Amino acid sequence: MGLALDEPQDEDVQVEANEITLLMEAEVKPYAASQQLDYICNARGEGFTIAPATGENCC
Repeated sequence: MGLALDEPQDEDVQVEANEITLLMEAEVKPYAASQQLDYICNARGEGFTIAPATGENCC
């Protein structure tokens, strides 16, 4: 799963979390429910990350 800036599509599902509106393809929504979107800033840089909401790393 990844993030991209794109134009909204008619079939996209809109989800709002913490006053941020996200659009995703409908078939991705079941998988996104178990993920956590976060913004990090560290020595390697900064940006958004997607990780399991359990905090476990898949790799």
